[in-house]
Amino acid sequence: MYDAVEKGKIKKANGKDHLQFTFAGDCLVDVLLTKKDEFTIVELTQKNIPTDEDSKKNVRLGCDSGWAFYMVNLKSIYEGGLDLRNKEEKLKGMLNS
Repeated sequence: MYDAVEKGKIKKANGKDHLQFTFAGDCLVDVLLTKKDEFTIVELTQKNIPTDEDSKKNVRLGCDSGWAFYMVNLKSIYEGGLDLRNKEEKLKGMLNS
């Protein structure tokens, strides 16, 4: 939905349960996997978000809804195979790939 492209670098990856990368400038994103009974819990944390007004809107709020959607989509694909992203090119403002 947005023309912005984010670039980052992998900072840490233990190959098992933790991945850290940069995102949206100097923001750090941590993805941590933990086991709870027979479930795998995926915890995503984004920190070092700048406090200027543009970043509050685009990085803080934009990423909040973006990460929420992609985490739900990951769960949907993993549990049932259904990819919730729109792939219909006629719907330009809603295209996800």
